[in-house]
Amino acid sequence: MTANLRLPMLREHGRALETCVYCPNLCRTTCPVSRESPSEVLTPWGKMTLGFDLARSDSQVSGQEYSPVWGCTGCGACTAACRHENPVEPSLYAARAEVLARGGEMPGPAVSERNLTLRARLRELELHLAPHRIAQDAEAPRAVLLGCAYVADRELLPALLTLVRELLGPVRVLSACCGAPFLHTGQAAEAALALEDVKQKVTGLEELIVVDPGCKVTLGAASGTTTRLLLDVAAAASSRFQPLANDGQIRYRWHDPCQLGRGLSKYEEPRRLLEKITGTPPSEFTWNREGSVCSGAGGALPRSMPGISSGIADARIADHVALGGGTIVTACGSSVRRFKSRGAEVLDLHQLLARALTGHG
Repeated sequence: MTANLRLPMLREHGRALETCVYCPNLCRTTCPVSRESPSEVLTPWGKMTLGFDLARSDSQVSGQEYSPVWGCTGCGACTAACRHENPVEPSLYAARAEVLARGGEMPGPAVSERNLTLRARLRELELHLAPHRIAQDAEAPRAVLLGCAYVADRELLPALLTLVRELLGPVRVLSACCGAPFLHTGQAAEAALALEDVKQKVTGLEELIVVDPGCKVTLGAASGTTTRLLLDVAAAASSRFQPLANDGQIRYRWHDPCQLGRGLSKYEEPRRLLEKITGTPPSEFTWNREGSVCSGAGGALPRSMPGISSGIADARIADHVALGGGTIVTACGSSVRRFKSRGAEVLDLHQLLARALTGHG
């Protein structure tokens, strides 16, 4: 190995890696993973140091020796707390791809996921969506990208499609993936293929409506067409929503999804929608808005480090119970799944909006 070796990953993420490596780890308390684990290597500093070391070598990787780089939910809390706003999340996703490229493995029970292809995922999405296809959608000038977590949720999917069609009329429901699941597992090539697939499917359309905020963040402006979040569409049509019946005694507590909040800076809009349909402002967690704590659902953590992911969710639920309990409401399909798996009473905001729009409250 030459002394001046610089690999592609280091060229792109070198500044971010070096900024973390030479920092005294001041953001460690903001990271949900490092709060859940006593291991120094799972702090943002420790994970970025591993990425820095990886980027400065050209050696093969054995097994799961770099497994800590998967210990990130992508919540963005460390970046928000950093004086330099250092982009830790994309650097660690790049490190995951580098680990796999050099023969390493993803940790946890999900090692086989590195072999999951876009083609297989698209088949799975279409199987879920096929029973809900409507003929008039096929020629619609707008498309909707639901997000893999929403499509896979049999309870959420019908309500979500009802909301989409009530707000938008006929709309093409895409069997497509934004690429985030592949990005999170280190499958950079499949993530790139997924993005190209989305771009092809929306070519010539007037608009792409995105439901999952994580998909909106992942796509950015790369879809090649005008993109709006479904919650923004709902907010613009808020006068159409009616108060939910028989909900006066239910305490709803709003959980800020990381990608909706820190990713898209949307904190007040979902709260206003929830207040509109329930008649009262939602209750809050101890840590909320910009300081909100992750559900443990992001960045493939439930599959790579399930114990830590569960612990993060349990801590969030414990705060909810200590504050009086009730029903958690969020707008992230993955968070809904994570909280439900830990026994919490949870609803997605889109479910409630569908009830308020159709009068089935």
